[in-house]
Amino acid sequence: MTIDRRRFLRDLTAGLAAPVLLPALGRAQTAAPSGSITLLHTNDTHSRIDPFPEGSGKLAGLGGVARRATLIRQVRRSQPHTLLLDGGDFFQGTPYFNRFRGEVEVKALSALGYDVVTIGNHDLDIGTDGLEAALAHARFDLVNCNYEFAPELALGERVKRYVVREVGGVRVGVFGLGVALEGLVNLKLCPGVRYRDPIQAARAAVEELRLERGCHMVVALTHLGHRGVLGEPGDLDWPRQVAGVNYVVGGHTHTFLEAPINIRCARSGWQTLVMQVGYGGVNVGRADFVVERGKPQLKRAALIGVGGMPTYA
Repeated sequence: MTIDRRRFLRDLTAGLAAPVLLPALGRAQTAAPSGSITLLHTNDTHSRIDPFPEGSGKLAGLGGVARRATLIRQVRRSQPHTLLLDGGDFFQGTPYFNRFRGEVEVKALSALGYDVVTIGNHDLDIGTDGLEAALAHARFDLVNCNYEFAPELALGERVKRYVVREVGGVRVGVFGLGVALEGLVNLKLCPGVRYRDPIQAARAAVEELRLERGCHMVVALTHLGHRGVLGEPGDLDWPRQVAGVNYVVGGHTHTFLEAPINIRCARSGWQTLVMQVGYGGVNVGRADFVVERGKPQLKRAALIGVGGMPTYA
């Protein structure tokens, strides 16, 4: 099957290319897979290893890595085809970070079995060298496609534009997007890191994942904010201009959503689900997808309180 790359992308943007055809593109596939996939996700956990202490208002007693581990283990027992994801800012917020400079947080994410994580602005609070040093303990992939790293930066070797995971026979592409660092991070801590337009970067990543890597499903891990900050696009904005993303794990604005929001691409009509689960690890998002003939559909979404009860949508 020969695909005219430019024509397909033009048709997709204009709404002429049916999404059901996407899995057949790129790598040759004998049959489109069917099955089920669960996404578990967090964002802005901010070094919260222990539950919130007394005096934390409504959050007192909630969260904690040990409770999150129990929840994750329970889900994986019942659904082995699970990806565990994070939307960034796993650093900064408690004395664990001040004392151990990110080592505890990275070890915790690794012990919990996170698959893919993106970079938040606070993850650079100890500079690119500090983040690189902490990542020596990482057993997960770190993704971002709109930061460019100077060749001399060791961190650039750690950060991937995207990864592809095969889960139950379904090829899932995961890419990351980050907020502009100026005004949020002392630029002396991150020399050689250049911010690029997230909309253009997302389009390029989706194109590669769909056309070249043969992905049936694409997930974005973003640290842009639910609504854009200082004129930058947020998660309510960029999917209106980018087709091909199934689900967005958002971060940065600590937004508590009870269910994903459906955003429609203005030109193609493609629908992207956008979700964010607050901060501090007090919630875990869960999205259960059914995949039929390579086409994923959301079956159920749940906001699970860590120390509380799930809310289903």
